[in-house]
Amino acid sequence: MQLYQAIEQLLQQAASNHWRGLLVLQGDSTAPLSQVQWPQPALCMGGDYPVPLKSYRAYLGRAYSCVVLDFRQQQHADALAALAGTLVAGGLLVLQVDRQLSPFLKHLLQRQPAGLYIKHQLQPDETIDLRGLPLPSLDMKPGTQLSAEQTEVLNALLEHQRIYPDQPALISAPRGRGKSTVLGALARRLLEANHPVIISAPSRRQAEVVLRHGHLPITEASSPPRFVAPDALLADDAEPCQGTLLLDEAANLPRHMLEKLLQRYPGVIMATTTQGYECCGRGFLIQFQKTLQQRFTHARQLTLTEPFRYASGCPLEEWLEQRLLLQNGENEQLPGPAYSEQALKYIHSRASALDEAELTTCFSLLMDAHYQTSANDLKLLLDDEQQSLLLQYSGEQLTGVAWLAEEGCLPAGLADDIVAGRRRPPGSLLPQLLARHLRDPSIASTRMLRVVRIAVRPSLQQQGLGSALLGHIDQLADQTGTALIGTSFGASAELVCFWNHNGYQSVRLGSRPDTVSGRYACVCVKASDVRLAPSIAQWAAFFQHELPGYVQLLKLNYGLQQQLASAATTPFAPHQESYQTLAHQRLLDFANGQFDFPSLLPTLLVNPEWLNASHLLACAAVNQAPPETLQDHYNIHGRKDLLKALRQICFELSVKI
Repeated sequence: MQLYQAIEQLLQQAASNHWRGLLVLQGDSTAPLSQVQWPQPALCMGGDYPVPLKSYRAYLGRAYSCVVLDFRQQQHADALAALAGTLVAGGLLVLQVDRQLSPFLKHLLQRQPAGLYIKHQLQPDETIDLRGLPLPSLDMKPGTQLSAEQTEVLNALLEHQRIYPDQPALISAPRGRGKSTVLGALARRLLEANHPVIISAPSRRQAEVVLRHGHLPITEASSPPRFVAPDALLADDAEPCQGTLLLDEAANLPRHMLEKLLQRYPGVIMATTTQGYECCGRGFLIQFQKTLQQRFTHARQLTLTEPFRYASGCPLEEWLEQRLLLQNGENEQLPGPAYSEQALKYIHSRASALDEAELTTCFSLLMDAHYQTSANDLKLLLDDEQQSLLLQYSGEQLTGVAWLAEEGCLPAGLADDIVAGRRRPPGSLLPQLLARHLRDPSIASTRMLRVVRIAVRPSLQQQGLGSALLGHIDQLADQTGTALIGTSFGASAELVCFWNHNGYQSVRLGSRPDTVSGRYACVCVKASDVRLAPSIAQWAAFFQHELPGYVQLLKLNYGLQQQLASAATTPFAPHQESYQTLAHQRLLDFANGQFDFPSLLPTLLVNPEWLNASHLLACAAVNQAPPETLQDHYNIHGRKDLLKALRQICFELSVKI
């Protein structure tokens, strides 16, 4: 009863200030859900609750008075950051944690929201009934009166649309600022003026948020406003829709899709979240703002700073931003120090061993430099002993950081299963990619160091600091007995050039574009142990031989083609026999269901005699014909039938070869 009363007082204090409270329940991870009875309606996720933490995006854009996250067995920092923004004033965020805290949870709970925090140790036989807690009502009607800040942004958008209808506008803000509400109000105002509106978002649910707050009907019919999915807007046979396009959660769309939308709908008005727990966030914003400034003379950029569901200064929000390192950095504004490469100093450390200031500065650089750096990355850096950070200093100022992962040394049985496609364990990304690609389990036993990400302060880029970081990584690899250093990144001509310049050779391209950048993953490696250098030279020769196949398959732009081709340093002829053995092995492994067809395609495309042996194989490889177009001629019914037929063809080919 004492706990109930304490929570009651916490909620009353939170409601009086229009803030939110935090309750941490620490107990046994095997305790049944029935140990605590939650108020209804409460959003409960994780652990044994029906909704997994990874599904958190499906619940954004809604309002809750109580959010319960079970972090006893598994934590999801992105879910925590995002769902806290859905809590209304007077609401309660609950974290259930185990008695033994992980390094991430220790970091998270090292400090607490000032004055609005309760931590309770649950005993094994204790039961708690919280169903009667005085939580706020959620009867929030659409069309709620806008705040002064929202009204100012709305009027600015209306003026921009009137004066520059063919120039884009972007609203950016942390979650919970009412971006969707402003878009909805804008749609309503435009429609009242008989101006047609199209609403789009990564999912229909996210579009419904805009429609609901705009007091507008939700319909697929022609009556305005209508929701049109982004891929439908960009379909080859689609006529451009008439009217102004309003796009919510822009950062959740792949970069290449955003670029195409800007081309087809240059007057698009977009909204996006600035924090990095929704795929992109700050890294997206920094780079996308530059794109808008370069391509459009009168692009408008607006921000919302005042919370919409609760009052400014909410201790819960400040706590989360501080503990998850989501605060906006000053990396763009800080001047670069004068430096010499000889005066640079380096610190190699686990993230958990850094002091808070160092960790915050490092993570801020990573957030600004990379699209997909998020709160979950902070958790990984703190919890996984194989992850480390290399800090580069000029004097007392941090100039760059590299995120490193120790990988490889996998046991033989596991390596066999990986190559055969039977297992894909978490971690050791580089050894798994190389072993599967080269059909060689022994590669997975090699000790490797993967450069996960590298970032240099913007004011100091293009001055050799990134290369200096990589040079120090070479030294670390020598000291630890690492045989191979590698990386995987979204391929562009500039990035491939950077890695080639530092001695890395391209050995693989992915077959599917990254969902955020639209680029294909390029794997580059270099030998730290000289005994591995001949093998890497051979892998690079194999890649160069298959490059025409990658170009045909992936439609690589000319600049990237040229950069990849210019990196060829090893003639193919000495490796031709080894390549034919590898190509035959890939063919046979695909036939046996141990290698996927997209990965086989570059090999097929540079072996035209194989394609000449089967019209069906040629159609699937060269034209990438979908199963339905082959149905009548080949009696193919769906993808399974097609794969079965292709495997049989490749098996017969492997026997002939």
